Amino acid sequence: MDQKHLDYLTSIEITEPIILRIDEIISLYRNITDEAINKIIVSEFITTDLAHIFESLWLFTDKFIMEAKGFIIKNNFDITPYNKQIYYAYIEEENFDFNRGSNNSKILLHFSTTNRITGELKGSGKNCAYIYEIYKQIIQPNLVK
Repeated sequence: MDQKHLDYLTSIEITEPIILRIDEIISLYRNITDEAINKIIVSEFITTDLAHIFESLWLFTDKFIMEAKGFIIKNNFDITPYNKQIYYAYIEEENFDFNRGSNNSKILLHFSTTNRITGELKGSGKNCAYIYEIYKQIIQPNLVK
Protein backbone atom coordinates (compact mmCIF):
# COMPACT_ATOMS: atom_id res chain seq x y z
CA MET A 1 0.00 0.00 0.00
CA ASP A 2 1.26 3.46 -0.87
CA GLN A 3 2.27 5.62 2.07
CA LYS A 4 -0.26 8.32 1.08
CA HIS A 5 -3.07 5.75 1.37
CA LEU A 6 -1.80 4.55 4.74
CA ASP A 7 -1.52 8.15 5.95
CA TYR A 8 -5.15 8.76 4.94
CA LEU A 9 -6.40 5.62 6.69
CA THR A 10 -4.42 6.41 9.83
CA SER A 11 -5.70 10.00 9.88
CA ILE A 12 -9.32 8.82 9.96
CA GLU A 13 -8.45 6.24 12.64
CA ILE A 14 -8.98 3.04 10.66
CA THR A 15 -7.87 0.03 12.70
CA GLU A 16 -5.04 -2.30 11.69
CA PRO A 17 -7.28 -5.28 10.71
CA ILE A 18 -9.28 -3.04 8.36
CA ILE A 19 -6.09 -1.51 6.95
CA LEU A 20 -4.86 -5.03 6.15
CA ARG A 21 -8.17 -5.82 4.44
CA ILE A 22 -7.95 -2.60 2.40
CA ASP A 23 -4.42 -3.53 1.34
CA GLU A 24 -5.79 -6.90 0.17
CA ILE A 25 -8.56 -5.15 -1.82
CA ILE A 26 -6.02 -2.83 -3.46
CA SER A 27 -3.97 -5.86 -4.50
CA LEU A 28 -7.08 -7.53 -5.97
CA TYR A 29 -7.91 -4.37 -7.94
CA ARG A 30 -4.45 -4.49 -9.48
CA ASN A 31 -5.72 -7.60 -11.30
CA ILE A 32 -8.56 -5.53 -12.79
CA THR A 33 -6.56 -2.50 -13.94
CA ASP A 34 -2.91 -1.73 -14.47
CA GLU A 35 -3.46 1.93 -13.65
CA ALA A 36 -1.98 3.41 -10.51
CA ILE A 37 -4.48 3.96 -7.74
CA ASN A 38 -4.16 7.67 -6.97
CA LYS A 39 -6.67 8.00 -4.15
CA ILE A 40 -8.74 5.80 -1.89
CA ILE A 41 -11.74 6.72 0.24
CA VAL A 42 -13.59 4.72 2.85
CA SER A 43 -17.31 5.46 2.71
CA GLU A 44 -18.46 5.30 6.31
CA PHE A 45 -20.90 6.75 8.81
CA ILE A 46 -21.70 6.73 12.51
CA THR A 47 -25.13 5.48 13.58
CA THR A 48 -27.25 7.14 16.26
CA ASP A 49 -26.02 4.53 18.76
CA LEU A 50 -22.40 5.45 17.80
CA ALA A 51 -21.61 2.30 15.80
CA HIS A 52 -19.09 2.94 13.03
CA ILE A 53 -20.34 1.43 9.75
CA PHE A 54 -17.97 0.92 6.81
CA GLU A 55 -20.01 0.71 3.60
CA SER A 56 -17.51 0.61 0.77
CA LEU A 57 -13.99 1.34 -0.37
CA TRP A 58 -13.56 3.70 -3.32
CA LEU A 59 -10.43 3.75 -5.48
CA PHE A 60 -9.55 6.36 -8.09
CA THR A 61 -7.12 6.18 -11.01
CA ASP A 62 -6.60 8.68 -13.82
CA LYS A 63 -9.35 6.97 -15.84
CA PHE A 64 -11.50 4.89 -13.50
CA ILE A 65 -13.61 5.09 -10.38
CA MET A 66 -13.82 1.74 -8.61
CA GLU A 67 -15.91 0.62 -5.67
CA ALA A 68 -15.59 -2.40 -3.41
CA LYS A 69 -19.02 -2.68 -1.78
CA GLY A 70 -19.15 -4.35 1.62
CA PHE A 71 -15.35 -4.63 1.47
CA ILE A 72 -15.02 -5.78 5.07
CA ILE A 73 -16.60 -9.16 4.39
CA LYS A 74 -16.82 -9.70 0.63
CA ASN A 75 -15.08 -9.19 -2.69
CA ASN A 76 -17.42 -7.11 -4.86
CA PHE A 77 -15.68 -4.97 -7.48
CA ASP A 78 -17.16 -2.22 -9.68
CA ILE A 79 -15.20 -0.18 -12.21
CA THR A 80 -16.34 2.63 -14.51
CA PRO A 81 -14.61 5.34 -16.55
CA TYR A 82 -15.26 8.89 -15.43
CA ASN A 83 -13.31 11.27 -17.70
CA LYS A 84 -15.84 14.01 -18.63
CA GLN A 85 -18.66 11.54 -17.94
CA ILE A 86 -20.21 12.89 -14.75
CA TYR A 87 -23.44 14.76 -15.33
CA TYR A 88 -24.76 15.21 -11.79
CA ALA A 89 -23.27 15.77 -8.35
CA TYR A 90 -24.96 16.42 -5.04
CA ILE A 91 -23.36 17.29 -1.70
CA GLU A 92 -25.14 17.27 1.64
CA GLU A 93 -23.25 18.32 4.74
CA GLU A 94 -23.91 18.68 8.42
CA ASN A 95 -21.57 20.64 10.71
CA PHE A 96 -18.85 20.72 8.05
CA ASP A 97 -17.34 23.98 6.79
CA PHE A 98 -15.77 22.44 3.63
CA ASN A 99 -12.31 22.66 5.20
CA ARG A 100 -12.05 20.64 8.36
CA GLY A 101 -14.41 18.12 9.91
CA SER A 102 -15.22 17.96 13.61
CA ASN A 103 -16.43 14.95 15.57
CA ASN A 104 -20.05 15.67 14.65
CA SER A 105 -19.43 16.51 10.97
CA LYS A 106 -21.10 14.49 8.21
CA ILE A 107 -20.96 14.60 4.43
CA LEU A 108 -22.71 12.81 1.60
CA LEU A 109 -21.42 13.04 -1.97
CA HIS A 110 -23.68 11.55 -4.64
CA PHE A 111 -22.82 11.54 -8.34
CA SER A 112 -24.17 10.08 -11.58
CA THR A 113 -22.33 9.32 -14.80
CA THR A 114 -23.53 9.52 -18.38
CA ASN A 115 -23.52 5.72 -18.55
CA ARG A 116 -26.10 5.63 -15.70
CA ILE A 117 -23.73 4.64 -12.94
CA THR A 118 -24.27 6.28 -9.57
CA GLY A 119 -21.99 6.57 -6.60
CA GLU A 120 -22.45 7.63 -3.02
CA LEU A 121 -19.64 8.43 -0.62
CA LYS A 122 -20.42 9.07 3.04
CA GLY A 123 -18.10 10.41 5.66
CA SER A 124 -17.95 11.54 9.25
CA GLY A 125 -15.47 13.59 11.24
CA LYS A 126 -12.09 14.05 9.55
CA ASN A 127 -13.19 11.96 6.56
CA CYS A 128 -15.50 14.80 5.43
CA ALA A 129 -12.56 16.86 4.16
CA TYR A 130 -11.19 13.90 2.20
CA ILE A 131 -14.53 13.24 0.52
CA TYR A 132 -14.91 16.93 -0.34
CA GLU A 133 -11.40 16.77 -1.84
CA ILE A 134 -12.62 13.93 -4.12
CA TYR A 135 -15.42 16.22 -5.25
CA LYS A 136 -13.04 19.12 -5.98
CA GLN A 137 -10.28 17.07 -7.64
CA ILE A 138 -12.20 14.33 -9.47
CA ILE A 139 -15.96 14.86 -9.65
CA GLN A 140 -16.22 18.60 -10.35
CA PRO A 141 -13.54 18.73 -13.10
CA ASN A 142 -15.28 15.86 -14.90
CA LEU A 143 -18.79 17.27 -14.91
CA VAL A 144 -20.20 17.34 -18.45
CA LYS A 145 -20.77 20.92 -19.51
